[in-house]
Amino acid sequence: MAGRSYAITDTGLGRTSNQDAAFAAGRDGESVIAVADGMGGLPGGDRASALAIASIERAPEPGESPGDFLDRAFETARANVTALAASDVQLAGMGTTFVAAIVRGGQAWLANVGDSRAYLWRDGVLEQITVDHSAAAEAVRAGEISAEQARDDPRSHMLTRVVGREAMEIDHFGPIAVDGECKDGTPEKPIEVYMADDAVLENPIRGDEVIQKELLRLARSYWLLAGVEVHPLRTWVGVVIGPDVRHVTIEAAHIYGGLGVGIVIEPGSEDITITGSHLHKLGTLGGPRSQGDTSGEDAGIRIYPGTRRIAVLDTRIHNVLGAPVEVVPPEHYAADPGLPPAAELTIDDRQFTSGQDKWW
Repeated sequence: MAGRSYAITDTGLGRTSNQDAAFAAGRDGESVIAVADGMGGLPGGDRASALAIASIERAPEPGESPGDFLDRAFETARANVTALAASDVQLAGMGTTFVAAIVRGGQAWLANVGDSRAYLWRDGVLEQITVDHSAAAEAVRAGEISAEQARDDPRSHMLTRVVGREAMEIDHFGPIAVDGECKDGTPEKPIEVYMADDAVLENPIRGDEVIQKELLRLARSYWLLAGVEVHPLRTWVGVVIGPDVRHVTIEAAHIYGGLGVGIVIEPGSEDITITGSHLHKLGTLGGPRSQGDTSGEDAGIRIYPGTRRIAVLDTRIHNVLGAPVEVVPPEHYAADPGLPPAAELTIDDRQFTSGQDKWW
């Protein structure tokens, strides 16, 4: 029996076009899932990822092995993408990542090109199966940098393999048992297969009723805003993060000369880092509050309830009417006072000075 499969893509929070494509289907006792991420910095990325996914939608031929099926799909994708690029000079250089899996008879076979990933969830542990094909990942494998350093390395988006080049090497994995084994006559919970763009999955998706929401949240992950300057503030808030976004880094921002809050972090947001930035000359008496907030005077950075793992590092905040960093307690958040307090905060306050040098 084929397992249930789900797929979703989202334009995200920083682009107007969606370069991603995905496919998931169960048929004839097997499941096929795939993700492709077009090269967003080049024209035709959305078309390249669509061509890759189209190549996997055709069912395996009778008697075709899983490995041969994946090879055929990847070669079809390569041929179609390179042909389209050759036919239109404006599409020169177009390409896409591609990761796909076929699950048949309790086993999974996987293949990938680029840095889109496949994971297995087994016994409470999420394991990345595929290998990233990027300059940063190669530096990790060579022992030049750590995996943690690779997350912020500028080479992380420099792909060493891509669907769209005449020469293409495919990595294969499997077969991997995914049905679970029996112990003492009791079947174990099946192993689950997940795929994602180059974002790091941290929590597996659980339950049919939340699958679309959770996948959408993962699609809206990992953003870097570097060198942002906001002056003067034309609204009550300079930068709004959220609600319900994850993995955002604001680096070397300069926000000053306005009437409201410099940065607001909305409920549901997690893993937000503000570093190397400068906020000053902010705030006014009696300004309006966002989303039912009844907290104090305007702050440099306002952190709402329901947020987790927020870090403010190496950031200068001064000449702010309210607190440099204001952590709003749930009872002061009228929109939803039942939210949990902001948790796991890391605040480096060595460069904070203002008229109200306090947090809530």
